[in-house]
Amino acid sequence: MTKIKSFIDNFLFRKLNRLKGDGKMIATQIPIKSNQDYRGDARLYRLSEPMMNYNGEACGYVLVSACDVPYSGPETYIFRANANGDITDWSELEGSFRGGLDHAQALADAGYDVLS
Repeated sequence: MTKIKSFIDNFLFRKLNRLKGDGKMIATQIPIKSNQDYRGDARLYRLSEPMMNYNGEACGYVLVSACDVPYSGPETYIFRANANGDITDWSELEGSFRGGLDHAQALADAGYDVLS
C-alpha cells in the first residue's frame, strides 16, 4: 500500500508543479551504449527528477521507443532503463501513448521538457 501511495503522491506533485509552472523537469537525451537491437526509434534519456514506476520505485533513466507496430499502429512507450540503455522493466511508464510516434510528446505528458 505504501508503494501505491508513494506513486500517487509523486504523480500528483508533478502534475501540481506543471500547473503552477514550478519545478521544471528535464529529460536529456544521451547515447545508448547497450548492444540490444530495439525496433523503431529508441532513445535514452537521463531525467533531472526521477520518474516513479507503478511500484513506487524511482528511475533516473528511461528509454523511449516510438514504433509502428503491425496490426496495432503507432505507439510511443516509456520504459525504465539503466545508464547504458538496457530496459530494466518492460512496464509502460506515465506518458506512454498509442496513436503517434513522438518522444517529446510522451515525455511532456509525463511532465518533462526534452533537451537533445
